[in-house]
Amino acid sequence: MSSAESSSGACWFCGRGEGREHSVALPFWSNVSDDVQVLVLPRCDRCHAFHDRQKYPSGLIVVAFAAVPMLLLAPWPIPESLRGVLMVVAMASGFVGGIVFTANREARQAHAHGTRPLPDYVQHPPYLALAADTRTWRQTRTPGIGDGSGSRRETVADYRRYFTGIANDPVALAALERGCIAAGVSFDRQ
Repeated sequence: MSSAESSSGACWFCGRGEGREHSVALPFWSNVSDDVQVLVLPRCDRCHAFHDRQKYPSGLIVVAFAAVPMLLLAPWPIPESLRGVLMVVAMASGFVGGIVFTANREARQAHAHGTRPLPDYVQHPPYLALAADTRTWRQTRTPGIGDGSGSRRETVADYRRYFTGIANDPVALAALERGCIAAGVSFDRQ
């Protein structure tokens, strides 16, 4: 889907519905100034509901794939000196297998529902450009892994609450509003 289609407010994931408050928001903070840029991918309510339904089963599948090889390995008479290493290898290989299986499962189901899986946002050309420019942009508010809030944010609504509440960041809130306008998604300041 071209960026021209996404600026119309049409859902980037299915191309049919209209992007709303559950559109995906991807903030980037500048490494060279106080600037913030928020890329908004319009997402309709139908695609949001589909993506939301995928989270729980996908998480369970990954955990099961990681646990089952360890459970199968546990009863075998393995010397203690090797048991720990083999358990870690079994868990890691199961975890990787679970991620691959889950990604394929989500892609198949998304295709069957006429949409894209949520992780496909990394294929959006403006996202690729911003994410590749690590000299200028980062995806965390502060350098490092996270901001310490412990909550996961994904949507315009999530980031609106975060920027007006915990973060109290009017610059980021204005960037979110600009991102919504550029994507054709309505922005309610509430």
